[in-house]
Amino acid sequence: MKNTKRSGFVLKSSAAALCLALFAFSCDQESSDQEVVPTLTAETTLDKYYTFLEEASGVGRGDIAYDKSTDQFTVSHDMIVDRNTIDQYIDTDESANGRTEQRMHNILLTNAQAINFKYYIQPALTQGWRDAVVGAIAQWNGVGGSKLRLVQVGTQAEANINVFVGAYDAANWVARATLPSGSGKGTLEINPRFNDMAANQKLFAMAHEMGHNIGFWHTDQTTGTIVPGTPATDPNSVMNSFVLPWNGFTNYDLVAVRYMYPATSGSFTTTIQAENYSAMAGIQVEACTDSGGGSNVGYIETADWLAYNSINIPTSGTYRVEYRVASASGGGRLSLDLNAGTTVLGAVNIPSTGGWQTWTTVSHNVTINAGTYNFGIYAQAGGWNINWFRVTKI
Repeated sequence: MKNTKRSGFVLKSSAAALCLALFAFSCDQESSDQEVVPTLTAETTLDKYYTFLEEASGVGRGDIAYDKSTDQFTVSHDMIVDRNTIDQYIDTDESANGRTEQRMHNILLTNAQAINFKYYIQPALTQGWRDAVVGAIAQWNGVGGSKLRLVQVGTQAEANINVFVGAYDAANWVARATLPSGSGKGTLEINPRFNDMAANQKLFAMAHEMGHNIGFWHTDQTTGTIVPGTPATDPNSVMNSFVLPWNGFTNYDLVAVRYMYPATSGSFTTTIQAENYSAMAGIQVEACTDSGGGSNVGYIETADWLAYNSINIPTSGTYRVEYRVASASGGGRLSLDLNAGTTVLGAVNIPSTGGWQTWTTVSHNVTINAGTYNFGIYAQAGGWNINWFRVTKI
């Protein structure tokens, strides 16, 4: 994602149809160390890769740079793709244009990733950028009618996406992100040049980059496959390549993500506000500044608990349970049980979020038989707040 001035963003939008990316994408501006002219030999020729990228992107060879150190190409200063990804297209012996089956196969998240796509936020992020990442996760999770769920996790090892601050770059990119490779790993990098950007623009930038992580192209470019049901122009789309003040997803952003990651037919989900407990021990209710406002449960110490009676589970199977939590004191740990601890379903760690009203969503998958239960949340280690929890059939 790029900006056109050092200070003061031009709120520019010349959007084309919402598109899915053809390959791993990065909102980047080409830097000097990427302008590597490869030495071509009889054994290793890059000509076929340049030719493919010219066909796929519509740009000339002069707008394609190769970085030998990473074995990646940068197209038009924005799109990053590795040779292994291109090989999967070339092996089909088809034109670079219109490869919808291969694109879908190589770019969209697997079902297992889509329902539990994990982000790790490096400690070096400023509070402003951290808030933007956490807020963007919440915005994507608020999209109804989609199975997509983004989750903040406490370690880089378990994450799909590592969010970090790169070296200061005087170039005009705000952040850049890649689609995870076959290993399921990827990155979201922030340029510290823009640490003073307005909070609503930081939120837009992070939501935008997460869009790339899940497979979106820019709306104001003409390559990629048009998502059915989206228009020729959508100037306020989150996938516009210029930073806008955050004003929520457009209707066609929602259409696109629901097309890419539709909710499972016949799926079940229920969200329970934490303050609507049937019984509790040791906690207090306080005002909440998370999206939606209202109240949250706080002052949770080790061995405190909350009970929620008469929650119906319609069918037996695996359920994802998400918890909207915050912690300014180093995190904690909770466990989920049924019927006053008769059945312990599992436990999840709560990361430090940097503030009592700085919210993130953690989750785990549990197995539950059909029936009506009293759910319990138990603080194995205190020091956290909870706004709500959600149970979804997967």
